[in-house]
Amino acid sequence: MQPRPRPPLFAPDPKSLCLCGSGLRFRHCCSSRLPGTRNGERWKKAADDKRWTETVRHLRADVTQYTIWHLSHTAPAVARKPDLRSGWLMNVDIEALSDYVESLM
Repeated sequence: MQPRPRPPLFAPDPKSLCLCGSGLRFRHCCSSRLPGTRNGERWKKAADDKRWTETVRHLRADVTQYTIWHLSHTAPAVARKPDLRSGWLMNVDIEALSDYVESLM
């Protein structure tokens, strides 16, 4: 029996706009692909198969998953220790998000 995954500290309201920027409500957009899915691997398979709509959906869900991680972990850490804002922690977040955006392009 596998242990149950811990819920994220930040969870988007299903009625709120999705964090991926699609303009859709979270429940009708990325919620079905989160949490615990491996979107970072799925988009590559979909792209290899030339399923472009699915590719973009997985990439956007990856951005959403990363945003939830940022709001659950990095943002609270920076709030506790503002000196982290200019340090390596924020740089890691910025670089990771930049990689996702590059994939979307």
